[in-house]
Amino acid sequence: MSRRRSVVTLISIALVVAGAATQAGCTSVRALAEYRSVAREAASEISLSPEEQNAEAMKTVEDFYSWYLSYPGNVVADGAHRSSEYLTGSFVEQVDELVASFTQGGYDPFLCAQDRPGEVRVDEQVTRSGDEATILVREAWNPGTEYEMTTDVVVELEMADGVWKISNIICQ
Repeated sequence: MSRRRSVVTLISIALVVAGAATQAGCTSVRALAEYRSVAREAASEISLSPEEQNAEAMKTVEDFYSWYLSYPGNVVADGAHRSSEYLTGSFVEQVDELVASFTQGGYDPFLCAQDRPGEVRVDEQVTRSGDEATILVREAWNPGTEYEMTTDVVVELEMADGVWKISNIICQ
């Protein structure tokens, strides 16, 4: 887990504990408001270098595809993507709408294919602008053979609550 994600997680836990204490009557609402203000300020001061930001974005994409390809069933058919920590809520809705529009067959909106590739390679080049990033993913079927076939997928991410989340996948 990244340093930033760890600190943000700790601050979130502290806020939940402070909220519970307030509801239990253990502290004042004023004290809680002050605590939240300090916690938010501390969270906003956590900054990563551009290289660390890029590495975090790449790790999100790598972790997502690792989870996705090792899932024992069909992620989309099972609805497992709806609870994925790697996807934004709006992207989950977009995927659900796309899948609902398929009348005869369709394709996997995360792989941009009907079949699973034998290999997924996340490009090390990250294009980043503020809280948005774009990463190229190359999928290979029959990797390492004379029959290898590849296709590229563009993965867009956005920073949400201090972590990178996939906000779109563009099939090319």
